[in-house]
Amino acid sequence: MTEKFDISKVPSATLGGPATWSQINALSYRLCGTKGGKPNFRFAKQIQGVLYNHAKNGSFSFKQANAMFKNKKLPAKYRNAINAYTKDQK
Repeated sequence: MTEKFDISKVPSATLGGPATWSQINALSYRLCGTKGGKPNFRFAKQIQGVLYNHAKNGSFSFKQANAMFKNKKLPAKYRNAINAYTKDQK
């Protein structure tokens, strides 16, 4: 695999559309961190849930997801949503 992803080749209709499940899944494992040398699967699933919900509601686009791959931490907006949800579940 020698070709890298080039966002300039993506149609503008796709860029404005919701993030794909593949992007959400990859972001969740990239941003979940590790626990004991392994990915924190529980936090990864929580990230998947919040990002999918935002994508489904139209507030998380393909372009935003692509930009988030540069982050090393989950943005506070999504962290707060996860914290609010888990707090309600206890």
